[in-house]
Amino acid sequence: MKTIKYSVLALVIFTSLISAQNGGGTSSSSDPVATAMGKTMTITSRGVYALGANPALITWSEPKTFEFSLIGPINVRAGFDFMTLDDYNYFFGGTTDPSTGKTTGRYLTNDDELRFRELFKDESRMIASGSFTMFAATYNAGPEVGAFGFNITDYFYTKAVIPETFAKLALEGNLQNQVYDFGGTKFGATWMRKYGLTYARDFKLFNWKHVSAGITMNLVHGYGYAAIDYVRTNFTFDANDQMTGTGDYRALSAFSPDFGIKYDFDSTDIEKGKNFFPFPSPGGTGFGIDLGFAAQIDDKWSVGLALTDLGSITWTQKTAEFKAEGGIFLNDLLSQQQRDSLVNVLKGKARSIGEFSTSLPGALRLGTAFRTAGSSGDWLFASDFNFGFNNEPGNSTEMRWSMGMEWNPKTSWLPWFRTGFSVGGGAISSWSFGGGFKIWKIYFDGATYDFQYLFTPSKAKRVSVSLGARWRFD
Repeated sequence: MKTIKYSVLALVIFTSLISAQNGGGTSSSSDPVATAMGKTMTITSRGVYALGANPALITWSEPKTFEFSLIGPINVRAGFDFMTLDDYNYFFGGTTDPSTGKTTGRYLTNDDELRFRELFKDESRMIASGSFTMFAATYNAGPEVGAFGFNITDYFYTKAVIPETFAKLALEGNLQNQVYDFGGTKFGATWMRKYGLTYARDFKLFNWKHVSAGITMNLVHGYGYAAIDYVRTNFTFDANDQMTGTGDYRALSAFSPDFGIKYDFDSTDIEKGKNFFPFPSPGGTGFGIDLGFAAQIDDKWSVGLALTDLGSITWTQKTAEFKAEGGIFLNDLLSQQQRDSLVNVLKGKARSIGEFSTSLPGALRLGTAFRTAGSSGDWLFASDFNFGFNNEPGNSTEMRWSMGMEWNPKTSWLPWFRTGFSVGGGAISSWSFGGGFKIWKIYFDGATYDFQYLFTPSKAKRVSVSLGARWRFD
């Protein structure tokens, strides 16, 4: 009974923290070629797929070549870092009575409890991300003029980190003098759209075969933002099962006025969904720059460098702060008054704060590639190092390394095959796979970033898909 009680308490604390900073409720981008190669893109992207990756590469096509997107690219990824599908079904799926077909909760043994807690031993992340390109086009006017590009792309990122404290509280209950610290709790989500205008041009450097530099200027519209700034909530139990501690956290949110979000402190009328699709009013606006450099040293080796998303968004619409600063006291979990008091402390107070700014998910990318031709076709091997400048949604200051390979067979009716690996970046390691084919002047590509789970779906932690189609006029 005690375990059940404190499982409820853990749930109350977690939902209070997360729902408060969501402000009342609302709902890394890549192309399928790069995704198939472990999101290796700094020197391998071409045409419309170079937009957002390395603007210098839009000159790496034949002069007078025009290309535009037909499908996306569309990228979706979601899942956990710490729990497989088997784990989720075991702990949260319940048990089914074979005679009645009814599903009931599972009673956890001591071994089950130990296994459940072990899942949360390290940082336990839940993520969901996606991107969708509404339109993209590039045109290479030739070396004397340069190349131009334009794209409209939406990005959505969300990430939550659940500290081991929640599992400890749910399984242990009220261990005396045990400090339950929720400081590891993290949450961030954002939805933004970039309108990018790109220009790139070739120039001479040393005796290298092909050298180019490019710049993208991005007008950024932010449609939603919600994030925990910090959590310092903690408490402990004494010998009499009395809980004392401090509720202390801060969260921020902002939303497009077209979402129909209404805070408790907001008395203004709303027109829900007035312009929700496809061009809602922004909740914030900003500006960003992408810079790129690419060089083909000889017939085989190439190198590239890109600085992307250098800029920020200023949020001005439906902005709010959620802040808690108060003492925690509970000696009777069955007391409605004490439970309400606990929720009020954890929920904190909400208020309008005017405008605030957040950084774009800026990053530095370094890449190299080696291309060779064989009797069976052309082979491309590439590697990237990625360094994020902040921990905004969709980014990480932990370095990510990736490597990828593409095989382009000489036989025209065979598809291209691609594969790659990625490690670091604050995420689990991945093995990716994909391919593509050409019909007339249209190129179709598809990939998954989590190919390893295809062989053991019950052990899957994440699922992902990336699709795209381009029409190229040579």
